[in-house]
Amino acid sequence: LKAQKQTCIVVLPGARPSVAAHTETNVFEYVDPSDQKGLEKLIQQSAGKTKTLNGILYLWGLDEKLQDEASPQQLSALTPLGLIQALIKDNLSIDTHLWLFTQGAYSVANDQHALRVEQTPLWGLGLSTMLERPELSCVCIDLDPHDSSELDTAKQVLRSLTSATQESRSAWRSDQRYVARLSKTAATAISTSHATIHKGQTYLLTGATGGLGLATAQWLIDQGADHLLLLSRKSGKPEAQQRIDAWKEQGIHVTQHFVDTADLHALSQVILTAQQQLPEITGIVHCAGVLDDHLIEDLSVESFEKVFSGKARGAWNLHTLTQARPLDFFVLFSSAASILGNRGQANYAAANAYLDGVAQRRHQLGLKATSINWGPWAEVGMAQSDVAITQHLKRQGFAPITPELGLEALSLCIASTEPQLSVVECDWDQYLVSSEASSHFLSQLVRAEK
Repeated sequence: LKAQKQTCIVVLPGARPSVAAHTETNVFEYVDPSDQKGLEKLIQQSAGKTKTLNGILYLWGLDEKLQDEASPQQLSALTPLGLIQALIKDNLSIDTHLWLFTQGAYSVANDQHALRVEQTPLWGLGLSTMLERPELSCVCIDLDPHDSSELDTAKQVLRSLTSATQESRSAWRSDQRYVARLSKTAATAISTSHATIHKGQTYLLTGATGGLGLATAQWLIDQGADHLLLLSRKSGKPEAQQRIDAWKEQGIHVTQHFVDTADLHALSQVILTAQQQLPEITGIVHCAGVLDDHLIEDLSVESFEKVFSGKARGAWNLHTLTQARPLDFFVLFSSAASILGNRGQANYAAANAYLDGVAQRRHQLGLKATSINWGPWAEVGMAQSDVAITQHLKRQGFAPITPELGLEALSLCIASTEPQLSVVECDWDQYLVSSEASSHFLSQLVRAEK
């Protein structure tokens, strides 16, 4: 960039040293990653009176040392969120792109690097930004984790900046650029194992008193399960408890615990107690999740944490506490928001992108895991509980998944050897009318339907 006579403002994390470094074409600034006010001031000063920046590269998520010092979601969600909010607040424009970089956050071309799950929320945030703020021209790029030097990584970054492609999401591996595509798969083409439900074994469900949790528990019972370990943060509606009591009367052994799955110690105590008192846990379904929708400019740290905590941290805690167990299945209820983004749900998209990463990482380790990117469900689930959300999704082209069809799909996903599957009913042509950023990603689906 210097050779092209570009002026670069290099932002480094931390406090400004007594003597700040400058060169003829580079200015070095300093800001704490968690200092929202400092970030806003820096962006405002950098843009100057023209309120324009040629481009912004977000690379802090690649810094492993910095990642170790910050909370898992700070560099891959909260800091870039603050950056985007600063751009919106001051109504700044970008001539090229807002590039959000990860490195090894995705498994591409069967590479076997240790997937960096902590970076995955950045793409969920980025995809929602593309939908809410198309004027920022947000692009997500995953760099090659196998590059042996910073120079190799820098070359990939530069190639990304100078590429004429219109792709909004891509990855570099061995000097080749890969692009993301969602493709339709016939049920008969899904690779499966022989995961079956057995009597005399325990099945653990989180978010168990919610609509999806109850529907999944009923499905497990219908398949032969007679021991359920149901976890939820709090008791559900009276009708939820009535349903659980009815199962007990039928002879189903149901153990309930009210626990926050984001609390590693509390969750470990529940699982330890289950080890001592119940048959072996052989299957896990993580249904837990909450919504707290806000447009990006109104999304607070508290709202982000509320959504991210139980879903993302809960998934990682379940993985950590059970990775030594020979499970038949480990299913994560993710969302289509993690692969498409969604207006007003940047926090939810980021949390679910993390779930997808956990499943991919377990798959690399040879462990059972499938993350399901669900579209909206009918009758049960969080989307149907809010009329505004339901109408919004309908306008986008989504058709709700009936519980019968959803549970049929669940049976395929539980038996699948794939780490990630999407179950979505949508008119993609209608969806693309308001979501042009996904046109390349969905191109194979649209062609297949035509």
